[in-house]
Amino acid sequence: MAEASGRRSGADFARLAARLVSWPGLAPWVDQVAALPCGEAPLWDSLFLESPLAGAPGRVDFLAGLASIDGGGPPDLDGPWRASPALAAWRPDGALAACPLVWFEWDRSSGRWAEPLCWIGLSSAPLAERGLGDTSNLTLARAALGALVADTAPYGDTIERCVEALQGDGELLHMGSLAPRGLSRLRLSFAVRAHAVAGWLSRIGWPGETRAVGRSLFEVEQPYTHVGVQVELTPGVGSYLGVECQEYRTGEHAAAEAADQIAAIAALAPVARDPTDALRAWAGEDESGTRHGYVKLVREPGGWSAKLYLGFTRR
Repeated sequence: MAEASGRRSGADFARLAARLVSWPGLAPWVDQVAALPCGEAPLWDSLFLESPLAGAPGRVDFLAGLASIDGGGPPDLDGPWRASPALAAWRPDGALAACPLVWFEWDRSSGRWAEPLCWIGLSSAPLAERGLGDTSNLTLARAALGALVADTAPYGDTIERCVEALQGDGELLHMGSLAPRGLSRLRLSFAVRAHAVAGWLSRIGWPGETRAVGRSLFEVEQPYTHVGVQVELTPGVGSYLGVECQEYRTGEHAAAEAADQIAAIAALAPVARDPTDALRAWAGEDESGTRHGYVKLVREPGGWSAKLYLGFTRR
């Protein structure tokens, strides 16, 4: 069960999802999350499940986040996640002391949990109602880069170019390394003004067809002022593109709006499992926090795909 503080265990979150939402793979997923070394401990400030909308049903991945305590770093916790270079630097006297949030992502692969990815939060915007456009976190981004890669020089200029291309109307949100997946890449997430995504991609040198992307996303982006956009650095800007169909100006999201966009999403990506009922059933709040969800579109050389995310954020 959730603690009075509002923090939840992964297993508690998984049991709640299985109770409220009908979705393939959730029943066995409860035991899979509980079996993680940190699965039963009420540690987490934010939790998410991730599941594809097409392909073989049943795959569900797990994400969990730790928020800073009054800007002084993470809770004093022991566990295997402590081996992360990001957490080693996330202490009051560390290079990442100002980091507001650190995420871990456990993916299911060949019937087991893969080594978790670590995402370093660089912005408080998704956690608080404030405007976007803060570029002061570039200093924090440089520190995060040093915790993720040995040679930072090839990446630094590209990151600064991506931030400058926002033209003061967006923000760098978080970054992480894909090295645990055997890929020499960084993935960065930005809040970008809706309907300006194609222009931003063009300015940063994304190698895909930006005009076609702009036309494709037009209907999907209608309800939002800012959306989450993810790109990968190789160290140049790679072909991967992720677009999170949720509002990033306040960090809030209405499931009903997402449901209205499913037809537009399905026009781009295969959708074998309609997420509308799951989003509606999950949305709400209790004494400890808020339940929210969204759909993420991913464009890679093979085309578009879509994923469902259902999350919990404590008060």
